Amino acid sequence: MSAQAHTEERHLRLLSPAQAPPPTGIERLTIPSSPRLDRFLQAAAQAGLSAPEAVRLGVERALVVRDTQLVDLDVESARRMLRRAAAAARPSRPLCDEAAAYVRGLSARRPVQAPPEQEALEVELPPNLLTRAHGTVPEIALHDGIVEEMIGWERAARMEGRSMSEWALKVLAARRAA
Repeated sequence: MSAQAHTEERHLRLLSPAQAPPPTGIERLTIPSSPRLDRFLQAAAQAGLSAPEAVRLGVERALVVRDTQLVDLDVESARRMLRRAAAAARPSRPLCDEAAAYVRGLSARRPVQAPPEQEALEVELPPNLLTRAHGTVPEIALHDGIVEEMIGWERAARMEGRSMSEWALKVLAARRAA
């Protein structure tokens, strides 16, 4: 590999053409295989996440980290605030059966089968994530060091009936205002 290939930052991309209209439903995302991605998927599988769920949470976590600039915080301070808030999270109201089962599943950490190695991983993501992530989330954002953090943030968010992004911005804005 050339030196340029090592320093070039690749971003997640849609499988549909760039000229396609804005997404209206589930869209497919392709991520080229790499040792980093394989380690991420292995760590996620050990924590009980399927590959598609791991990628969805990883992409949303990357967007949360990117969005820390919206509340004028440095990334590491924001991550510390979010980790503390996630550790202290309790349901703000009774959860519906589906949400409660999802939160229990995130907490259970029952290992699942990691996907076999392949040239590229294709996953379906909701359009709200793809619209925000397309061309802005580097592939290196998905690595094994984020798995516990993204699960904690997702669990805390779902206990409040929010998406990870909504929960994080609420936490960071409240901490910033305090």
